[in-house]
Amino acid sequence: MPDLRCIPSREDDGLTEALGNGTEAEYLASYGVCGLDGPWSDNSQALKEKLNATGFHFSRWWMLTSPEWSCSACGRCKFEIAKLDKNNLVSGHLHEHHDHMAEVAERLFAEISASRAKVVADKFGKKFIRKVANAISAYEPTVICSDCNSADAKAKGVLKLPKNFSFSPSEIGAFILPAPHKAHEIDRVKASEIWKELSPTFVIRMDFAKQLATIAAENEHWLQVTDHRDHPDALQKVAEMRIHAAVDETESTDWLGMYLKVVSPPSPPNKDLSKWRRRKHKKGVSSTRGEIDHLISTMTTDRWSQVPDDWYCPCCMREKREIVHKNKHGEWSFSVRLSKWYDVENISTDHIVCNDCYTASINFGREIRVLRSLFSIDDIAEVIMSAPHQVHGFTCEELIQEMLAGVRKRQICE
Repeated sequence: MPDLRCIPSREDDGLTEALGNGTEAEYLASYGVCGLDGPWSDNSQALKEKLNATGFHFSRWWMLTSPEWSCSACGRCKFEIAKLDKNNLVSGHLHEHHDHMAEVAERLFAEISASRAKVVADKFGKKFIRKVANAISAYEPTVICSDCNSADAKAKGVLKLPKNFSFSPSEIGAFILPAPHKAHEIDRVKASEIWKELSPTFVIRMDFAKQLATIAAENEHWLQVTDHRDHPDALQKVAEMRIHAAVDETESTDWLGMYLKVVSPPSPPNKDLSKWRRRKHKKGVSSTRGEIDHLISTMTTDRWSQVPDDWYCPCCMREKREIVHKNKHGEWSFSVRLSKWYDVENISTDHIVCNDCYTASINFGREIRVLRSLFSIDDIAEVIMSAPHQVHGFTCEELIQEMLAGVRKRQICE
């Protein structure tokens, strides 16, 4: 296996000269961070040569772990995990694999709390259910390779297992047939045997989840904390410390975000940057008074009071309660954003808008590679199709392209 190429010290003449003519971002892009992975590492370069690739496509966790990292499920090292993708790029992907029982407990907690005549749960109850969910989870969140993560889904689909169940990394390792640079085959018989052994316990854990949710909804709780070397929070903290040491800075700049931005390989050449606005979203459903009360009482920050009750979004014109909708986890959510917007006076103006309008401006900016602040409130209002309690849809492509063309002209003038 190739050795990790550590970055030179700042005292080296070449690096000092580079920093004198550039920025910390250029430093990270050129030299990387010792102990973390990226296109610049010897491991990546060796993979590129072996697979005869033209570039790289790495996930977040791939770049926040060591080149010497190995998957606890299949036992393969990064060099064996990587493979050539359809764009002729070295594909290196790691994912956070977690038990779904915590999500089950949180959903039951919300349902039981909202159904009460008077909501007594608060943000501490929500924190409690998140903490104690570890007690009914079969394993801690663990970073594993994408092939092992996919093998879990494949086995559940083949065996038609409950959607709330997931195999642990060690259980995945017991029914996969790993090989270097390839997706896993699965041993269906072995996976079925493991499920038969686990299914009675799974039923017990589901019952326990309902009991814990009831305790949390009635505001009676206790806390439990655990730790693990592959826990995402622990890995991220180590990565942040290494990045801060590399740039020799202690200020509050988001060096982790900068590192991921400047070290990440470019998006695959055929990536459709407009795909986000063609996704199909479920029709919105109205929340009950109890669900709204539960949402407000369990918010970790008081976002609801950021705007008065008679406020409405100046972009989509929806009222405060109409902005409440279910997020991708099936939970009720409410979010508004204070942000800068372009106006006809060519002056940046602050507006509080709903998160759906704000997100649309972010994604349109990424699509045509311009700053979000170059969009006006009217730009987004003209192309969205808003409805209560759901994510925005969009108008016809002709109107969208006309709007984007105007923003591009604005950028040239700037």
